[in-house]
Amino acid sequence: MVFANLGTDAQAWYSDVKISLGADPLAWSVFKERIRARFRDKAFKFKTLTKMYELKANKSKQEYTSHFLHLLSQVDTELPEGVKR
Repeated sequence: MVFANLGTDAQAWYSDVKISLGADPLAWSVFKERIRARFRDKAFKFKTLTKMYELKANKSKQEYTSHFLHLLSQVDTELPEGVKR
């Protein structure tokens, strides 16, 4: 259950969301979008893209790839064209 893994503020937010939805279940994609909008740092995407850009290959290929993929999983999959280059 997601609720047990949330902090106090997020639990209160989630309870309010559930009350407002009534019996309608909240899809995972909608939940992620809403909780990120509410609690994620506004500059999170920029900071994560900066970390990706500044990532150095000073470890093994596997460690580099793992770190890069972890960072990539934290941002939206649709990146602006300027970022892809």
